[in-house]
Amino acid sequence: RHDADSGAPAAAAEAPAPAACAPAAPAEEDALVYELMVKMSCGSCERAVRGALEGTVGVVDVLKVDHESELVVVRSTLSGNEVAKALTDAGRVARLIGTSVDEDTAGKIQVPPEAGPPSENVSCVAEFKGELYGHGPIAGVVRLIQRTSTTSTLQAHLSGLEPGKTYTLVVHRFGDPRPGKEGPIFNGKAAEPDQECADANLGMLGHAAADAQGELVFNAPQRLPVWDIIGRGLVVHEGVEPGPESRRAASILARSAVVGANHKRLCTCDGTVIWEASGKI
Repeated sequence: RHDADSGAPAAAAEAPAPAACAPAAPAEEDALVYELMVKMSCGSCERAVRGALEGTVGVVDVLKVDHESELVVVRSTLSGNEVAKALTDAGRVARLIGTSVDEDTAGKIQVPPEAGPPSENVSCVAEFKGELYGHGPIAGVVRLIQRTSTTSTLQAHLSGLEPGKTYTLVVHRFGDPRPGKEGPIFNGKAAEPDQECADANLGMLGHAAADAQGELVFNAPQRLPVWDIIGRGLVVHEGVEPGPESRRAASILARSAVVGANHKRLCTCDGTVIWEASGKI
């Protein structure tokens, strides 16, 4: 499979979990590493891409720009959506194909042995592909990336929503996207639960309002291990009180590639060429 990314300015968002359960916003030293496939054909392209990234506030380091492989790797405090937008604003076609923490941080993340290989359990995505896939008008991607052994980061970019309306992103217990089959809200325990967090609905990822174009761009810290939610359902609810009547679209949280693990140009699941993929994360 492949992931895709471009972007728009982020809308204001807030997470409904108690303040005691919300980790602090990531500092610069906790920047994520993003790998993108970017259309390039020569050394001049490389220099233009590097210049666009180095001139972007929030890009900490440009680690690789190679026109032969068309691969770009950057370390940034921005979301993958915002990094890709810096390139598309510079006239480039860019697709996000991998997301990781840096190597030092990755080595400190304790993934339970029963979850499987760490490289396969620290990033996941739920894709929404519109009417053809039963998602109504909603399209885009919701991604979670593990930051530490106990915290992760949510990055979401959805379109096809009603402008001005508030939507809540919710992890449900079961990975069945059929209406009524997703089960209750996932209420797993934090890795280090305390009295305030013990009964919190960790599956309530937060809510935000769609902008005037019907897009929702939402980044928020979570106290939720990625390996606990792979294979579960991700439901977009309208409003701030999720229920059967507020359900608007559902997808399944699947494993997502880390940096260096996804250089395919053709998606084996649906035959889509990387450059023809949606520009939503």
